[in-house]
Amino acid sequence: MVLPVILEISDWATKTSYERPRKDHVWPMFIRSEHPQGAGDASLTGLRDALAAVARNASVDLADICARLRSRDTYVANLLLMTLYESGGDRFADEAAAALVQEPWRFRCGWSDSEYWVARQTVSSIVQFCSIENAKDSKQPSCSSRPILKSRASGSERVVTHDSICSPLSQRS
Repeated sequence: MVLPVILEISDWATKTSYERPRKDHVWPMFIRSEHPQGAGDASLTGLRDALAAVARNASVDLADICARLRSRDTYVANLLLMTLYESGGDRFADEAAAALVQEPWRFRCGWSDSEYWVARQTVSSIVQFCSIENAKDSKQPSCSSRPILKSRASGSERVVTHDSICSPLSQRS
């Protein structure tokens, strides 16, 4: 499988001066394109596509892969994890919400022109599937109301918290 090789390359080539998620010298930035540039870009694009496809198949056990990706703090591992969470939103909703709340740096997952794009797509994919019970159980002042993402759109600031990820579910019947 290509995943262990890509993770090892990314770990090996990581720039130590960066905060999490740590970028590397092989994939320093991601540019949205229908035409991958070079073997490295093509292999990562192919891996993302493959992970997205298997995430949609509920019969495929991805627990080990998710754990392996979650244990790393690299940009590449985070991108692949968010790809799994987004594509398997119904399967990974609570796990993804917990990861984003516990490790807010995971929101920094996107493209060169939109640093949070992939994380935004992930949140859109999981929000309808977060369990109401999980949202109620995890409402602790230390994490539920703490801002985990601030963005400026149209001149106004928007703050994302755990509650804003999972609370809209309480309106579900």
